[in-house]
Amino acid sequence: MAPKSNEKCLKKTNLLVYKTPPGQRAEKKIPGDYQKPKYKIKICAPQPKHIRICTGRELKRMCAPKVCKCPTTKPKGRGLVGLLGFGLKAALAAAAWYVTYDMGIWGSSDDTHELYRNYCRLMKAPCEPKDDKWEPVQCTAEKQLFKIPKFDPYGYCDEPPINIQRKAYDFQNRWNSTVASVFSGITEFPYNVINKFKKEQKEETEEEEPQCVPYSKLSEEEREYIIKNAYKK
Repeated sequence: MAPKSNEKCLKKTNLLVYKTPPGQRAEKKIPGDYQKPKYKIKICAPQPKHIRICTGRELKRMCAPKVCKCPTTKPKGRGLVGLLGFGLKAALAAAAWYVTYDMGIWGSSDDTHELYRNYCRLMKAPCEPKDDKWEPVQCTAEKQLFKIPKFDPYGYCDEPPINIQRKAYDFQNRWNSTVASVFSGITEFPYNVINKFKKEQKEETEEEEPQCVPYSKLSEEEREYIIKNAYKK
């Protein structure tokens, strides 16, 4: 083996190194037959995906539920029996309409009143007379002036329990009174406030003013106090 020399060996390379002076831009030398490489698009390889295989139990869950086996029913016959049933229903409906119309349900208010009167006379008991008199007579003069009405045991049936016309009239009167009271309150509100303010102001002035009391109504102590103060002045 060769003995190692103490001298340091310079690193050598087979590439040519061109040194440019400072302050100048280095120019790249391109050979004449140089061709620019074409740009290649990177194509990503598809990532593999694992395919999951369903089991038989999972496939059964995806299936629709089984349909219940219902008993087969025979279709109803639409022949002569159906026509007879339809005719019976139509006859019952026509009879019900005729009876209600004859009773006055589909008529005017007078017919309805007559219906209630007949029902009241049939279902309710008659009214008993009071002391064999329809109205007690106060004196003979009243008996001569006023004619005593005849006793009618079913007279209370002439007035129905619910009179629609009377109820409507009462409702209109109440509505008009409420509207009038509301508008009167709105219009009179400023005047009421002013009158109340004046009344309070008047009461305050009356309290501040001294009240004159006659000398005769004063007590002896008050008289002595007045006399002493009068002589002092």
